[in-house]
Amino acid sequence: MEQLLQNVRSNFVYKDGRLYDKEGKDKSTKHSRGYRQLYLNGTCFLLHRLIFFYFHGVFPKIVDHIDGDINNNSIENLQGCDQKVNIGKAKIFSTNTTGFKGVSYHKQTGKYAGYFWENYKKIHCGLYDTAEEAYKARQERKYNEQ
Repeated sequence: MEQLLQNVRSNFVYKDGRLYDKEGKDKSTKHSRGYRQLYLNGTCFLLHRLIFFYFHGVFPKIVDHIDGDINNNSIENLQGCDQKVNIGKAKIFSTNTTGFKGVSYHKQTGKYAGYFWENYKKIHCGLYDTAEEAYKARQERKYNEQ
């Protein structure tokens, strides 16, 4: 690990969210999921993880883009975190029909259900006439009970 860190710091220069080689070239390429990647000695590294490593000398389990933009690899935008934090920041899925995170339509009753996850358990917040009411109840319960 120490040798890898020395290799990265001696062969690359960080500038504006990118790592440039000694000739000033950005050798990173686009990964299939949209992230930037960089090959070092035959090993592929996601660029945001390598930049975090460059500055902090560790590879946390997850390197999170604080603003949610996977193209913004500036060190100020990167934080090490665990899966729970990372999932909590997730955007609304494209399949979400209510427009609210943690709210789903309950077909049997024709109402909206509010819920959130805590310690790997789904916490139900009740059924409501509107998605807005369900979301409000979810937010109150999630953030006022902790």
